[in-house]
Amino acid sequence: MQSVSFRLYQYILLGLLLFATACQAPDDSPEGYVLRIKDARFKKDQDFAKSSASPIKNKTSFKGLHYFDIDPAYRFKATITQKHDLKPISIQMTGGKAEQLFHFATISFEYEGKQYTLEAYKHKHRDKTAFIPFQDKTSGRETYGGGRYLDAPISPAEKWIDLDFNEAYLPYCAYNSQYACPIPPRENRLQIAIKAGERLPSEEGGNFLQE
Repeated sequence: MQSVSFRLYQYILLGLLLFATACQAPDDSPEGYVLRIKDARFKKDQDFAKSSASPIKNKTSFKGLHYFDIDPAYRFKATITQKHDLKPISIQMTGGKAEQLFHFATISFEYEGKQYTLEAYKHKHRDKTAFIPFQDKTSGRETYGGGRYLDAPISPAEKWIDLDFNEAYLPYCAYNSQYACPIPPRENRLQIAIKAGERLPSEEGGNFLQE
């Protein structure tokens, strides 16, 4: 199992997102937001098609990842309650083993009049990105059954976080069974359908796992 490559994947993905943002003038308009998301997805497709670190085995037939339509309704200004004493906890992996992560914060957001919470983690104490694994009502249907992930930039002084499910992505193990990935804890199983971010390719029967 290649759980180490999962962490490398996070760093590559975050780098692509930051690169996409840096290469264009800031634009907070609705049109600029959509263009930023589309640009990041285009760059990720290129990386998956060419990079040696890509989980896609048959790159010649790879035509790009699949997504729900971009929907600003799934982007939240969420509250974040950071923990002062970071303690390592064991997160179950798809391969049966466990990985040590630091329980970093609790994130709260409101959707359709109801409050929901997610637990956020770090791989290292000094990480400036919150790792948020989650499952929702699309898991095992329109999205990978093992859940999806979000990486959100954080600041120690901030009480708010940009929680954008349009940037949710599938773990490497959704594409390739050789990888082992963290399974979202029970606390992060949302009882709503998050129809945003990356999804499974419906034209292929909802599955492209490569053994």
